[in-house]
Amino acid sequence: MIPNKKNIDYNRIYTYTLKDLPDIDKNFKTLDGNRQISKPHVNEIAQTIEKAKYGAKYIAPVRVDINTYNIIDGQHRVEAFRKSWSKVPNAQLKVIYEDYPYGDDHTEVLSIIADINSTNKNWSISNYIKKIEAQQNDAALKIKDFAESHWLTQKRNCKDKIVGYYPRYAYAILFGKNMSKEIKTGNIQCDDRTINRGCKLHSELQELILKLGYSMNSWFESFAQAWYDLRNYKIYNDVIDRYGLDCTADAIKIKMHGLQPVTSKQIWFSRLVGALDLLISNPSICISGNNNQVNICSNTQGINAQEASSNNIN
Repeated sequence: MIPNKKNIDYNRIYTYTLKDLPDIDKNFKTLDGNRQISKPHVNEIAQTIEKAKYGAKYIAPVRVDINTYNIIDGQHRVEAFRKSWSKVPNAQLKVIYEDYPYGDDHTEVLSIIADINSTNKNWSISNYIKKIEAQQNDAALKIKDFAESHWLTQKRNCKDKIVGYYPRYAYAILFGKNMSKEIKTGNIQCDDRTINRGCKLHSELQELILKLGYSMNSWFESFAQAWYDLRNYKIYNDVIDRYGLDCTADAIKIKMHGLQPVTSKQIWFSRLVGALDLLISNPSICISGNNNQVNICSNTQGINAQEASSNNIN
């Protein structure tokens, strides 16, 4: 039942399921000027609803104005329940009705909506990773062991003590892409081959970063992803293996002259390809000498370094 101002119980959280959909469609409204509905976000919430236990009743309530039935907070959740009810008709949409004293002043209500959203803090990827680690997810724990034992992914305090790791860097090295979706659902696959390849790529990336002289920050995630993809191409594998990382770093330095590190995987990939093309066409640019002896898996805590070095990266 959709209450009105005469029979509303402000201390109650109202619960709706599929049978209430006609009333919801008839009464609930989205406010002009609020954020546009994002279909990917709706789909993400819908997947959570469909997988949730206990009829999804622990998903945060939606806030609705009792005067106008405008959805003040939770328009994506309402759309997600609409989408999910065909699969889970007993999923419980929770609604809190409130009396917002703004009348027809849209400017005022939009200010209220902005205030609500500014105080909401969504879970970060780190929060999701901590959750699946606490659930003893095998892949997540294996990735954690990898990250805490490798220099580029270790988080250290001012006394140089390891206090954690940078998850985005670790996942970039191991998988070469943004893994947010897999992390949120806990659907991560990480076998020994992935760790061995990540070990070798970490060794290469560590040597490149030291030779390039860049300070580590957010650009490294996209750089690592681009390097991962680059190593999937035989022609560039052959160039890197032939000239070594010293010469590769020299070519990258020349290609990067006057440019700044970026946070775009596509731009980094283009720059790396350009650097290797430059090395192919003009090997004399190599000023460091040919040294392709790369120290692979220098700190692996149980990872088989010999096996990693003999593996074909592809």
